[in-house]
Amino acid sequence: MKSKWLPTFPLHVETWIADPRIRELSKVQRIELLEALLCNWMANGESRKRIKKSIKEAYEFYAPLYEEERKRCVAAYERKSNKWTAYSRELSDPRWAEVRNIILERDGNACTGCGAIHRLQVHHLRYKRGEKAWETPHAFLTTLCKSCHEDAHGRSFA
Repeated sequence: MKSKWLPTFPLHVETWIADPRIRELSKVQRIELLEALLCNWMANGESRKRIKKSIKEAYEFYAPLYEEERKRCVAAYERKSNKWTAYSRELSDPRWAEVRNIILERDGNACTGCGAIHRLQVHHLRYKRGEKAWETPHAFLTTLCKSCHEDAHGRSFA
Protein backbone atom coordinates (compact mmCIF):
# COMPACT_ATOMS: atom_id res chain seq x y z
CA MET A 1 0.00 0.00 0.00
CA LYS A 2 1.44 3.37 -1.02
CA SER A 3 1.06 6.40 1.20
CA LYS A 4 1.24 10.06 0.21
CA TRP A 5 2.56 10.87 3.70
CA LEU A 6 5.20 8.16 3.96
CA PRO A 7 8.10 10.53 3.15
CA THR A 8 7.25 12.43 6.33
CA PHE A 9 7.19 9.30 8.51
CA PRO A 10 8.86 10.68 11.65
CA LEU A 11 11.82 8.37 12.12
CA HIS A 12 14.53 10.36 13.86
CA VAL A 13 17.83 8.57 14.33
CA GLU A 14 18.79 10.70 17.32
CA THR A 15 15.59 9.67 19.10
CA TRP A 16 16.20 6.00 18.46
CA ILE A 17 19.84 6.11 19.52
CA ALA A 18 19.17 8.06 22.72
CA ASP A 19 16.04 6.25 23.92
CA PRO A 20 16.78 3.49 26.46
CA ARG A 21 13.58 1.67 25.40
CA ILE A 22 15.12 1.27 21.94
CA ARG A 23 18.66 0.46 23.11
CA GLU A 24 17.53 -2.50 25.19
CA LEU A 25 15.72 -4.07 22.22
CA SER A 26 17.53 -6.51 19.98
CA LYS A 27 18.02 -5.69 16.29
CA VAL A 28 15.08 -7.97 15.38
CA GLN A 29 12.86 -6.31 17.99
CA ARG A 30 13.78 -2.83 16.67
CA ILE A 31 12.77 -3.95 13.18
CA GLU A 32 9.49 -5.36 14.54
CA LEU A 33 8.81 -2.08 16.37
CA LEU A 34 9.50 -0.06 13.25
CA GLU A 35 7.24 -2.36 11.24
CA ALA A 36 4.42 -2.03 13.79
CA LEU A 37 4.72 1.78 13.84
CA LEU A 38 4.83 1.91 10.05
CA CYS A 39 1.77 -0.36 9.73
CA ASN A 40 -0.12 1.86 12.15
CA TRP A 41 1.04 4.97 10.27
CA MET A 42 -0.13 3.65 6.90
CA ALA A 43 -3.42 2.31 8.30
CA ASN A 44 -4.37 5.79 9.47
CA GLY A 45 -3.85 4.89 13.11
CA GLU A 46 -6.22 1.92 12.92
CA SER A 47 -3.76 -0.93 12.51
CA ARG A 48 -4.99 -4.20 13.93
CA LYS A 49 -1.47 -5.63 13.89
CA ARG A 50 -0.82 -7.60 17.03
CA ILE A 51 2.06 -6.13 19.03
CA LYS A 52 4.54 -8.59 20.50
CA LYS A 53 5.18 -8.35 24.24
CA SER A 54 8.90 -7.75 23.66
CA ILE A 55 8.24 -4.42 21.95
CA LYS A 56 4.99 -3.43 23.69
CA GLU A 57 6.50 -0.83 26.05
CA ALA A 58 8.36 0.99 23.28
CA TYR A 59 5.37 0.76 20.94
CA GLU A 60 2.97 2.18 23.54
CA PHE A 61 5.34 5.11 24.01
CA TYR A 62 5.91 5.87 20.32
CA ALA A 63 2.52 5.05 18.77
CA PRO A 64 0.70 8.15 20.14
CA LEU A 65 3.56 10.41 19.05
CA TYR A 66 3.51 8.93 15.56
CA GLU A 67 -0.29 9.16 15.41
CA GLU A 68 -0.15 12.86 16.30
CA GLU A 69 2.47 13.44 13.58
CA ARG A 70 0.42 11.43 11.05
CA LYS A 71 -2.65 13.61 11.71
CA ARG A 72 -0.53 16.75 11.28
CA CYS A 73 0.81 15.46 7.95
CA VAL A 74 -2.65 14.49 6.69
CA ALA A 75 -4.01 17.94 7.57
CA ALA A 76 -1.08 19.65 5.81
CA TYR A 77 -1.58 17.48 2.73
CA GLU A 78 -5.32 18.26 2.64
CA ARG A 79 -4.68 22.01 2.99
CA LYS A 80 -2.22 21.90 0.10
CA SER A 81 -4.56 19.76 -2.00
CA ASN A 82 -7.50 22.12 -1.41
CA LYS A 83 -5.33 25.13 -2.25
CA TRP A 84 -4.34 23.72 -5.65
CA THR A 85 -7.91 22.62 -6.43
CA ALA A 86 -9.11 26.20 -5.84
CA TYR A 87 -6.24 27.56 -7.95
CA SER A 88 -7.13 25.18 -10.80
CA ARG A 89 -10.70 26.52 -10.74
CA GLU A 90 -9.35 30.07 -10.96
CA LEU A 91 -7.39 29.17 -14.09
CA SER A 92 -10.59 28.06 -15.83
CA ASP A 93 -12.32 31.38 -15.01
CA PRO A 94 -13.06 33.61 -18.05
CA ARG A 95 -11.41 36.57 -16.26
CA TRP A 96 -8.12 34.61 -16.16
CA ALA A 97 -8.52 33.65 -19.83
CA GLU A 98 -8.83 37.34 -20.70
CA VAL A 99 -5.70 38.30 -18.70
CA ARG A 100 -3.82 35.31 -20.11
CA ASN A 101 -4.57 36.43 -23.69
CA ILE A 102 -3.41 39.98 -22.90
CA ILE A 103 -0.08 38.68 -21.52
CA LEU A 104 0.45 36.27 -24.43
CA GLU A 105 -0.16 39.11 -26.89
CA ARG A 106 2.07 41.52 -24.94
CA ASP A 107 4.92 38.96 -25.07
CA GLY A 108 4.48 38.38 -28.80
CA ASN A 109 3.02 34.88 -28.33
CA ALA A 110 6.49 33.56 -27.55
CA CYS A 111 8.28 32.24 -24.48
CA THR A 112 10.22 35.03 -22.78
CA GLY A 113 12.73 32.41 -21.64
CA CYS A 114 13.68 30.66 -24.87
CA GLY A 115 11.54 32.15 -27.64
CA ALA A 116 9.47 28.99 -28.24
CA ILE A 117 6.01 29.51 -29.75
CA HIS A 118 4.35 26.25 -28.71
CA ARG A 119 2.87 25.03 -25.40
CA LEU A 120 2.77 28.55 -23.95
CA GLN A 121 1.69 29.25 -20.39
CA VAL A 122 1.47 32.41 -18.32
CA HIS A 123 3.70 32.32 -15.28
CA HIS A 124 3.08 34.31 -12.08
CA LEU A 125 6.37 35.83 -10.97
CA ARG A 126 4.86 36.27 -7.52
CA TYR A 127 1.72 35.26 -5.67
CA LYS A 128 -0.03 37.46 -3.14
CA ARG A 129 -2.24 35.88 -0.49
CA GLY A 130 -5.91 36.45 -1.20
CA GLU A 131 -5.26 37.66 -4.75
CA LYS A 132 -7.04 35.81 -7.56
CA ALA A 133 -4.96 34.67 -10.56
CA TRP A 134 -6.43 37.41 -12.78
CA GLU A 135 -5.86 40.13 -10.15
CA THR A 136 -2.07 39.85 -10.34
CA PRO A 137 -0.58 43.04 -11.85
CA HIS A 138 0.50 42.39 -15.45
CA ALA A 139 4.08 43.36 -14.58
CA PHE A 140 4.23 40.18 -12.47
CA LEU A 141 3.07 37.88 -15.30
CA THR A 142 5.19 36.53 -18.12
CA THR A 143 4.83 34.04 -20.97
CA LEU A 144 6.81 30.82 -20.70
CA CYS A 145 6.75 27.57 -22.66
CA LYS A 146 5.88 24.47 -20.65
CA SER A 147 9.55 23.48 -20.32
CA CYS A 148 10.69 26.91 -19.07
CA HIS A 149 7.66 27.07 -16.75
CA GLU A 150 8.62 23.74 -15.19
CA ASP A 151 12.20 24.97 -14.80
CA ALA A 152 10.94 28.17 -13.15
CA HIS A 153 9.06 26.12 -10.55
CA GLY A 154 11.72 23.44 -10.26
CA ARG A 155 9.20 20.65 -10.93
CA SER A 156 7.32 18.89 -13.66
CA PHE A 157 3.65 19.61 -14.38
CA ALA A 158 1.43 16.66 -15.21
